[in-house]
Amino acid sequence: MADFERNLTGNLFKIWNRMPLGSNLPPPLRTVRIPKTSGGERKLGIPTVSDRITHRVVQSRLEPAGDPLFHPDSYGYRPRKSALEVVGQAQQRCWRYDWVMYLDINAS
Repeated sequence: MADFERNLTGNLFKIWNRMPLGSNLPPPLRTVRIPKTSGGERKLGIPTVSDRITHRVVQSRLEPAGDPLFHPDSYGYRPRKSALEVVGQAQQRCWRYDWVMYLDINAS
């Protein structure tokens, strides 16, 4: 972050100019290995500061336009929605209905 801020105006200018052209290709993620409690490791990809800024700008523009289009029961990666809400909703419906429907969409 400190490196990015040293040339803040120039770095933001680069992002600003590349975004409308579609040429803002992110550099490879930095990979960090995180130990699992059950043993072994998992890889965690860390984006650059400029990539995080780009993601946030795009999110701030797309989310307000796209979020209202989702079904109210869509919880994945939605603002102000949580995994606990999904569990609570499922629990309420289990008490109300005596059947279950499972769908899995395969695009291949």
